[in-house]
Amino acid sequence: MRNEQQTSHQEGGARPEPFLQGDYGNQPGIIRLDGNVAAPTATPFGLGQETTSSRQAQPGNVALRYRTLALGLIVSDVVCLLAALAVSYLVHFGADGLRGAYMATIIAAPVLWIAVFGALSLYSPQHLSASEEFRRIISASSIGMLLIVVAIYSSHTQLSRTWLALTWALALLLELTSRRLWRWVVWRLKVTHWLSFRTLIVGANAEGRAIADALSLPGTGYDVFGLIETSRQPVRAARLGNDERVTATLNDLDDLEATIADNGIECLFMASTAIDPADTVRVVQVARRRSIELMASANLPEILTSRLSAQHLAGVMALSLRPVRITGLQSLFKRAFDLISSVSALILLAPVIAVIALLVRVTSAGPVLFRSERVTSGGRAFVMFKFRTMVDNAAEIMRERAADTSVPFFKHDTDSCLTPVGGLLRRLSLDELPQLINVVRGEMSLVGPRPLPVEQVAANLSLLTPRHEVRAGMTGWWQIQGRSDLLVDEALRMDLFYIENWSLSLDLYILLKTLGAVIRRRGAY
Repeated sequence: MRNEQQTSHQEGGARPEPFLQGDYGNQPGIIRLDGNVAAPTATPFGLGQETTSSRQAQPGNVALRYRTLALGLIVSDVVCLLAALAVSYLVHFGADGLRGAYMATIIAAPVLWIAVFGALSLYSPQHLSASEEFRRIISASSIGMLLIVVAIYSSHTQLSRTWLALTWALALLLELTSRRLWRWVVWRLKVTHWLSFRTLIVGANAEGRAIADALSLPGTGYDVFGLIETSRQPVRAARLGNDERVTATLNDLDDLEATIADNGIECLFMASTAIDPADTVRVVQVARRRSIELMASANLPEILTSRLSAQHLAGVMALSLRPVRITGLQSLFKRAFDLISSVSALILLAPVIAVIALLVRVTSAGPVLFRSERVTSGGRAFVMFKFRTMVDNAAEIMRERAADTSVPFFKHDTDSCLTPVGGLLRRLSLDELPQLINVVRGEMSLVGPRPLPVEQVAANLSLLTPRHEVRAGMTGWWQIQGRSDLLVDEALRMDLFYIENWSLSLDLYILLKTLGAVIRRRGAY
């Protein structure tokens, strides 16, 4: 345990002595959170190799690495586009050789493609969440394809609508696949600290300490060097949880720029509740002069950045939050998407559904379908269908256990009641397929909060009512997080996040992530 000692205030703005004895880095006014951190010992593609050693200050290295990464993304995008154009040309014209005008367009197309992707900030992955990147890729691919079509028609090359649809679909599929692989690479490089900004948190109050704890999780892309107190805060030491991480003070941020230079700080993260407007201006100026990353907490609920816009109102910088309501035309689009997708899935999966029904029927006594009364939008009750996965007397066994089924999100321990086929169906989420019928009937959506049993909703009306602003879904936001055992507040928070941030692109993102979770057998319900 480090020994605390009293801070001595000095006149004339001199630096205070450190609170604690220990590893403070090179600056006496700030204390390191971790004396030793993981540092990679191999090139970025020796993924997963790291040793524990003190990380040396390397100012600007991570920003340079992200610029190098952007070049790789550019090359990847060009390859995806050229591959889509080549395959579409072969389908449309055959293998007779490229026409001159079309060849010229193929050469010029990557310039338009890269320009659109760059305009939508798709070469700055450190500033985009996965769902936001997904949305922007769809937009960029659509806009880029439109510009390419205009260029092709201006060269008097006649192309069919089939070619247009095929090229766009191939380009989008290749882009989404390649970006998914790139995101995994970036995450691995963050885990090994190769793409982690050396970060100083401005503000040592409760919010600053919460930010430090959050950024200390693996793969966030930030190595927290320490916290610095501002003029709004009293001079004190603060412990973070049960470990020995502590903070120290720099009077009125006087030594901030020197601390950045001496310790190789690459990112400043401002805790907004700990810093006043005057100090905020000083921090922004320092970050600009040092050309380092600058982050600020917004103290908003979890929302997608696509809903935010900055506005300058009479000298006050404000964040405008675009309202989201799944009503009117948007509701019509969502319903049309649900109906077309579910009918198509039922037709394509009809042989699979028939085989599963036969297996359930012949391997155990009881009905093929399990019916459960659930609640959907507007608090309406409906009968949800699933393939039966438990023995026929499972209900009696559950009653004997006398569990309180009115607890929100309560799940029975059903392992002892599962049939052999039922266990396999649950692991692969195939028991959920009959809910496509509920979707066709308008009782459920493909994506939305999972429907809860009537008894749970009846016992917790005030708590669960906000979930019923939209139709219940076959899959949802918390399903793709891979969490099968959620605390009630976590489940509610994730459901409300979906309702607050709904968009068709978010539904597509969740559906694709659900497919990946099912393949990995993670997060099946």
